[in-house]
Amino acid sequence: MRLRLRLTLVLLAVNAVVLGALAWWTANDEVQQDLRSESVKRIFAERITSRLAARFESGEANEIADIVSWEGWREFEDVLLVDTRVLRVADDLVPIGAYLSPKGSRIRAVDFPYDAVLSGMVRASEELEPELIAGGICLPLIVQEKFSLQPRRIWGGVYVRPRNGFQVVSVPTLVVAAAIAATLLSASLVYLFLGRAMIRPVERLSAAAAGFGDHRAHLALPGPGLGREIDGLVDSFRGMRERIVNFQTELEIEVERATEAASNAERRAAQQERLAAMGTLAAGLAHEINSPLAGALHSLEVLRREAAGPKAERYSELIQESLERIRELVQRLLRLAPARAESGSCLVQSVFEDVGTFLSGRLEGHRFKVRIEPEDLRVAAAPGDLFAVLLNLVQNACDALAEKSGEIELEAMKLSDGRVCIEVRDCGPGVKDELLPHLFEPFLTTKDVGQGTGLGLALAHATIRQLGGSMDARNRSQGGFAVRIELSAG
Repeated sequence: MRLRLRLTLVLLAVNAVVLGALAWWTANDEVQQDLRSESVKRIFAERITSRLAARFESGEANEIADIVSWEGWREFEDVLLVDTRVLRVADDLVPIGAYLSPKGSRIRAVDFPYDAVLSGMVRASEELEPELIAGGICLPLIVQEKFSLQPRRIWGGVYVRPRNGFQVVSVPTLVVAAAIAATLLSASLVYLFLGRAMIRPVERLSAAAAGFGDHRAHLALPGPGLGREIDGLVDSFRGMRERIVNFQTELEIEVERATEAASNAERRAAQQERLAAMGTLAAGLAHEINSPLAGALHSLEVLRREAAGPKAERYSELIQESLERIRELVQRLLRLAPARAESGSCLVQSVFEDVGTFLSGRLEGHRFKVRIEPEDLRVAAAPGDLFAVLLNLVQNACDALAEKSGEIELEAMKLSDGRVCIEVRDCGPGVKDELLPHLFEPFLTTKDVGQGTGLGLALAHATIRQLGGSMDARNRSQGGFAVRIELSAG
């Protein structure tokens, strides 16, 4: 049920009850007036009659002077006395006996109803019944003769008006009182109803909204049964909160992805910048060293032909070996310089066999496994470029195994997107996790001093990037290290 309909029904019910009671009271007003009159007559008649009887029926005061001079009349606002000697003329009554006013006529209003009061006193003396008139009451006055055995006699009638009068509630007064009562009752019910059905649920919604903004989304929402409007508002707020939570979750995931992608892009860009700067420097150094190195090797060859003796031969061999190592390093520096890898296509199986043949000496004592699916798989790379990259990776695998006997795997397969995946795996100790993001940076090596330059993986990574492929490395869950290369099919 709608909230305003429930509120309207409550107000209608309250007013219907109050106004219905008032209508019933008004419809029975005459009966109620009679009942009130009878009640007033009975109460005051008993009280005043007992006072009069105590004075006049005891035989202590039965003369007119005694009656008029009684001190008890001072308790009343007004008093009138009339004896039984009253003459009826047509419709009028004319007292021909005592008609006394112990309080004095000066205290009465101009419009005082003398005739009605006189008629009431006469009827009270005749019928011996009290009667309410002009805000007072008429009673029979009964006296007892002093020293007489005769029974009491009716002296006449008396009219007395109490100082506060007889208060009878009028119908307009009842209407006003009923309207005030209905208003107060309706206001109280509306206050309580609105507090339960609207104010408290709205306050809880407000607290839930504030708590949701403060990351306190666990605050409970109002339950159902508060009206269609409030229930709809609560359901809308609940749905909005759920959508916001889902949106925040998705946004956090997207931010994490974007942050990770930005970090990777920034790292790759920095790596490319370092490689480019290092390549430029390496190219300059290599050209500066290459010329005097060629001259030194030529001079050494001349000295070896002319030198005599085993000692000279021994030292010339050592010098030539050192110079050869310098020349190899210069060649590596030249490979690091900015250049484009040669385009072409090669058979993966042929390159794998060349690598195994060239490193057959180092692969002795290890299990070297090759797997290609399909066997005629080709990649878009020159044989020399792919051979150099795989040669470097297999040599690193041999260095990782050191003197231990282990397994080295070369695997190539075609992916679902048409590209070719090549993996080089070993069962060595792997690489520390904190070094993995920097593994392809120049001069980073995990080998002992003097055993590596830190350029092998950087050169291999640069070559694969120039070929339009990708290279990444990871530690294997079962132990060991793996490098994954993806290239376009040739």
